[in-house]
Amino acid sequence: MKRIIRENTLSTKQHYEFEGTDEQKTDEAWEVTCGYLGAKQKAKLEWVREFHDVEVEGPLETAAFVACMTLGISGDYPLQAMTEFFQGKREFS
Repeated sequence: MKRIIRENTLSTKQHYEFEGTDEQKTDEAWEVTCGYLGAKQKAKLEWVREFHDVEVEGPLETAAFVACMTLGISGDYPLQAMTEFFQGKREFS
């Protein structure tokens, strides 16, 4: 069972303490995020990533931040994982 702390929160309802190195924490945050999102949300995020236009919509980091805020996801590690998803470094499991 994970201890509840605010620094590594996934959402306002689910709080996690991610353990390990920064890379391990980001990997764990991605796994938890994949479990948190529903199939429709994953499909929509994949569509947004595919058609994201940097000139019109801004940098990928901004798109990842907006996606996290829209989905109620917060925290440094979940945001880093979502940014890597928008950069094409991660895929939904």
